[in-house]
Amino acid sequence: MSVSVRIKQKSLFKKKLNIEEIIKLTNLSYGVCDENYRIIQNEIAQHTLIYDKNRLARGIDISLDDTDVVLLLSLPTSPSEIRKFYEVIEIICNEFNTKNYIREEELVSIKDNEKFIKYDEEGSIAGLKDLQEKIGQDEYKRFEIFGVYNPISIGINEIKKINNNLYNLEEYLNKIQS
Repeated sequence: MSVSVRIKQKSLFKKKLNIEEIIKLTNLSYGVCDENYRIIQNEIAQHTLIYDKNRLARGIDISLDDTDVVLLLSLPTSPSEIRKFYEVIEIICNEFNTKNYIREEELVSIKDNEKFIKYDEEGSIAGLKDLQEKIGQDEYKRFEIFGVYNPISIGINEIKKINNNLYNLEEYLNKIQS
């Protein structure tokens, strides 16, 4: 499950920003995934992962579609990464001098970001509950999610420690990748 956002660069006279310039605005670490989904730091490609190196989670995928900036946030993820996702949206919107962006194919306003943070936290908790149920019923022995640095395998012991709590998930994701 993921959340998709599109921010349009509309200015007629302003130079269109590229991914590198947008990443600089965010002040986040970045890299690209290799064929085994491990990060190659400080590289930029068509799809680049941006992340907070002090709170490692799953990362935010950034790409350009023509001149539109497209951001993807994978759920479930940590509360700090969800908040960072909306901070990045606000930074980019401010740079493009717009108050609106497209979230899940719907035009929305940055003033509603707090509401969307809550939605994404609820979506992350629902995702954790679904994982716990599937692992608990032996539907899956382990479940792979993509972390910033590499894929992360979650089994019964990990899901019990996380216990459907986003702060436990945040601690786990950061610890396993640090």
